[in-house]
Amino acid sequence: MTFSALLTALRRHWVLLVASVLAGLIAAAAVVVFSPRVYAGTASVYVTAVGGSGEATATSLQDAYQGTLLAQQKIKSYPGLVLSDRVLFPVIDRFGLDDSTSELADRVSVVADGESTLLRVTVEDRSAERAADLANAITTEFIDVVDELEQPGGRPAQVSVEVVDEARASDDPVSPRVALTLAVGLALGVLLGCTAAVVREASARRSDGSAEEPPTQSPASGPHRHRQEDQLGAPLVEPRV
Repeated sequence: MTFSALLTALRRHWVLLVASVLAGLIAAAAVVVFSPRVYAGTASVYVTAVGGSGEATATSLQDAYQGTLLAQQKIKSYPGLVLSDRVLFPVIDRFGLDDSTSELADRVSVVADGESTLLRVTVEDRSAERAADLANAITTEFIDVVDELEQPGGRPAQVSVEVVDEARASDDPVSPRVALTLAVGLALGVLLGCTAAVVREASARRSDGSAEEPPTQSPASGPHRHRQEDQLGAPLVEPRV
């Protein structure tokens, strides 16, 4: 179907398009109204290497570079450590949650920025305050676990983890996304309306074509049959000798 044919179909059956758009928007609004609100709290920690005399010497600069590489290597394994039972179980016990560690881990996302050795921990929850509290508690427990792992037998730790941004409660939910949901409902309504208009137009054209088609005559009817009857009913004329 060409674009002009589509415009013709929409112009003739615009009621279907309007009805479909309204239905899509109503469905999207229902999703927004009846979906539970989900909030997110994000806390950030910074990973640095421990050591160095603080003097700008060649050795200290080389040590700083090696320390940065060490921190970048360490931070790659930290997302898995944040989601481990060793970190999450004490948090569940402290807040008295009914979730298992795997269920809580499904609500936690960890993003590691290897270039800046920054780790962001985000927790989603139906309560904005609890989402922020959980994010802060997880980062605190994570730092304690890192200190234990990085100091086996009382040896000095190679890296240090510090909180740079604590999670704060936000009044804006991350789900449902009102603008996105309404846009999807509008798009689906337009698509459904265009499809219905095209189908209706094609059906109308087929109906008009069948109504204008002249009736066909069977071989056993019409003038040809009358000619045959005239020939059969005509008297036979004997040839003259």
